[in-house]
Amino acid sequence: MKKILITTIGEQEKPLYEGVKLVPQINKIYLLASSLTEKNAKRVKENISKLYSTEIVIVNEKELDLILNKIIEIHKMEKNAEFFYNLTGGTKVMCLACQVVASFLGEKMFYLFKKEDNSTEVIEIPVLKYSLNKIVAKGDKRHEILKLLREKTRTLTELSKILKLKKPTLSAGHIKKLKELGFVTNEEKLGNKQILKLTKTGEMFFSLLEVENTNG
Repeated sequence: MKKILITTIGEQEKPLYEGVKLVPQINKIYLLASSLTEKNAKRVKENISKLYSTEIVIVNEKELDLILNKIIEIHKMEKNAEFFYNLTGGTKVMCLACQVVASFLGEKMFYLFKKEDNSTEVIEIPVLKYSLNKIVAKGDKRHEILKLLREKTRTLTELSKILKLKKPTLSAGHIKKLKELGFVTNEEKLGNKQILKLTKTGEMFFSLLEVENTNG
């Protein structure tokens, strides 16, 4: 299985090189940088690209959703790979985005902490690995609902017709559960009809579910 390291780039470069040593037999390194740390990323890439395939990914350090999408794109390109994250550098938002994805997919994260004697301590960030398919399985009705709502907002009546389910069954058996999970919410009312939409959590879950299903 390929091993992919995603490293958030900040001002300090030494922890980035030390982080590479912690992941044996790396196949590729992605340097997650902002416009402010792009120069650092280029310097790091120049130093390690002779040993490792390295790519710089520039993100807006303040836009959590966009960073999340970039990380998911990397997963879709690097199918059936084992991912590691060095979260020592970068902004809090960049690190948070990595944590969200890694936590959903049960991937390994670490942080390098510089002690007073200048030695480095490796802190592994705990993750609870859990199959997303156990929450919503591919092909079941809840999966179909998420897919339909990702395309556009819909009323309960529309979903009922498309899925060929009675509205009480759809509402009490599926929509209620998806709301409890925080994946679906009511956007507004159209007359006496409720319009359903995915939450940001629901959108992220569905995207990562696609990654898990692709990786098999």
